[in-house]
Formats: sequence, C-alpha cells, structure tokens
Amino acid sequence: RICTELLRDELGFEGVLVSDDMEMGAVVDNYAMADAALMAMEAGVDLLLICHRFDRQQEAFEALLKTAEVDSTFRQRLEIAASRIRGLKTAVKPVSPVLPGDLRPRLAALRQEASDIGLS
Repeated sequence: RICTELLRDELGFEGVLVSDDMEMGAVVDNYAMADAALMAMEAGVDLLLICHRFDRQQEAFEALLKTAEVDSTFRQRLEIAASRIRGLKTAVKPVSPVLPGDLRPRLAALRQEASDIGLS
C-alpha cells in the first residue's frame, strides 16, 4: 500500500522503487526468499536487492519467473518494473569504478558473464 497508493498514487512518484537488502534478518528469519521476493514485487517494489548469497538470488529469480509464466497480471507488473529500470539506466550515465589495475580484468570478465546470461 505504501509503494502503490502513497508513493505512486498520492505523491506521483514515477521512479524506481528499490528494496532494502532482502537478506536482512527481518526478512530471512520470517520468510523464504521466494515468498519475500514475490511479496515485495506485488507490493510495488521494482528492484530487489539480494546482496549476499547467490542461492537466494536464484531462489528469488526462479520464483518471479515461475509466477510470471502462469500469472499475466504479475507478468505485467514485472514488465512495468523492468521498464522503469530501463528508464533509469538510460537516464543515469555509468561511472567507471576506480580499481587497482589487477581488478580490471576480473571486472571485465564479470560484466561479460552478466551480459552472457542476460543480466546487463
């Protein structure tokens, strides 16, 4: 309700709503990551932060994908979120990180890996 009715409807916010880290104790101590991710997206969050464990990222992704495959309303919700994120990526110019020279090849490899699996 806060995301949709207050921020979007009453205040007219049109930007990307980003979650706090979904791996904080208040979330993971009470919900499976799949359930938490679905609830957050249904509540109006556009971008989920799952900052520490890859297995939890996968769990959330798989739950979102599975739900989108069978629920057209949820799929539309994800499409709206993706559109907002694309708009943000277009509007904000990336900043080149200042890294020691030995980390640059690893960063390039990670960027390529993310692109290969469709995360860029």
